[in-house]
Amino acid sequence: MAFSPFSKLLYTGSAIPSKFLPSSMHCMKLTAAAITCFFSISAAAQLSWYKCFSGKIDKYDVTIHLHKRAHQYTGYYYYNSTQQPISFLGEDSTTPEKIKLIAFIPAGQTEENFTFSLYGNACAGSWTNSTGKNLNFSANEITSTPVWDYVFTKGSVQLRPKLKNSPVAGYEAASVWPDGNSEQILFLKKTINEWYAKESSTTDIGQLFLKKKKQFFDDYLSDYKNVADSELVNGYSFNMEEIQTINIAYQSTQLLTLANSSYTYSGGAHDNHATNYFSFDLLKNKKLSLDDLLSPTDKNQLRRLLEKYFRKEYNLKETEALTEGGLFENKIEPNKNFFVTGKCIGFSYAPYEIGPYALGEIVIFIPLTELKDYLQNDFKSLLDIH
Repeated sequence: MAFSPFSKLLYTGSAIPSKFLPSSMHCMKLTAAAITCFFSISAAAQLSWYKCFSGKIDKYDVTIHLHKRAHQYTGYYYYNSTQQPISFLGEDSTTPEKIKLIAFIPAGQTEENFTFSLYGNACAGSWTNSTGKNLNFSANEITSTPVWDYVFTKGSVQLRPKLKNSPVAGYEAASVWPDGNSEQILFLKKTINEWYAKESSTTDIGQLFLKKKKQFFDDYLSDYKNVADSELVNGYSFNMEEIQTINIAYQSTQLLTLANSSYTYSGGAHDNHATNYFSFDLLKNKKLSLDDLLSPTDKNQLRRLLEKYFRKEYNLKETEALTEGGLFENKIEPNKNFFVTGKCIGFSYAPYEIGPYALGEIVIFIPLTELKDYLQNDFKSLLDIH
């Protein structure tokens, strides 16, 4: 997902100083399918939060993991029948009391749009898609365990403030942050800190955000301090931006999947972006590895299934080579960037990993029913498949 390289200072969340309040919107370049959601101002007024909604589109059960930070929104939603998370982002619309979300539907499938208002802990509205289908939608907020705060910081610095069009460096970071001090909570806090800052501690994530933001700006000003002003007049290549968000993609009482999305722009033709995933066994407080899911021999099933579901997702015939679908090679190997829900396993590939930048991030979902006979017993007990 691509973002504009301009932003200003924002910071909020639990136990955050009141001086860190929003001062501007963050511009986004929005692509892919759209979900439009309308909320009452009472819900939008709170500066930041994470909420999970469970509801229905007509007769179809859905779950939405929604993360708000000032005027921005990110998260995941999925149909409960498949539990295949689809990412979205958005911002407040120009119309008061409304926000707009954009969903990143894999492989350009049918566009889906939600329009609804939030009344306390319930919402109701309609669902439409690009084929013209229109269905009723309703949902209720559900309480998650653990309880999550949502913490963020956002800021920018001009390279040469005296120049009319000075290059700008922007920094933004946001993360869910569990509330409490139980053994499970401390495990999750330590894991998030190690993921974000490679710091093995339970220090409040907000303190690490501010530390890293300051270092980012200090490095930016230092790296370009000797560049002549004349080189910066039309120096878009001297703009820089870094954005990182850690959001919930899936959660049950037994399983948790967090998504760490990163975006960087440091000049050149385009940005770099990717999403890394961690899935956790909440009963044992451990990060899941592929060895926890499958034996070394049974992992061989993944290659066949990755090809099968890539073909299905990208409408590629059995007689066509995978390279005709845009991949670099006529094979797909499982990587370490996988995640699980109660009903699927997903593998995420960054741009250039198995395909060109134009394909973006490639996510391949495999229903766990396809692997039911191969799954480790301990892992199988965590799932919603039968």
